[in-house]
Amino acid sequence: MRPRSPLGPIRIVQLRRDQLLAVGEILENHAESPAFRHTFPDPRRAAPAALRRMFSGIARDALASGSVYEAERLGDSEGAASAHSCP
Repeated sequence: MRPRSPLGPIRIVQLRRDQLLAVGEILENHAESPAFRHTFPDPRRAAPAALRRMFSGIARDALASGSVYEAERLGDSEGAASAHSCP
């Protein structure tokens, strides 16, 4: 069954290595989120570019041990997730 949303259908796609920048672009807008204040206590360092680099790097590392997925709605990125294999 395909995930549904009141805003339209959601499509889950597996990302390739050359698409991992998308993960950073999805999450870079969370610079003001309280969840990242411990990582970037100085708001000047929590700039979207810093979060984009951080999340793109995390996704690249996740791809080495599993898969990275993106949720799309009407062609726009809505979120990202990864699945890892544990040794």
